[in-house]
Amino acid sequence: MKEELFEFHEAAPNRYIAHFYRECTVAEFIETILETRSKEHGRIVVFGPNRPLANCGYAYGKITDEFENAEANNKIICSAFAYGGCVSVDYALTVL
Repeated sequence: MKEELFEFHEAAPNRYIAHFYRECTVAEFIETILETRSKEHGRIVVFGPNRPLANCGYAYGKITDEFENAEANNKIICSAFAYGGCVSVDYALTVL
């Protein structure tokens, strides 16, 4: 059984914040979302300290367009938020 990396808690209607159980890279986060939320679609945006670093689309367990900045995959996530509901969910990740 795979160790759980994080879980989301509702912060406001259709707004969720992630609680991480250990360090998690952007690549691990995306892999987990694709595996566990295969009926969703939306965007994943990675923010650095001062600006957005990368974004990609996902739908039904697959990436629909890759990051333009592949280095973002190896960054450790500081915080993660989810916005949306039912099947359309966008994720905002903050990294150092």
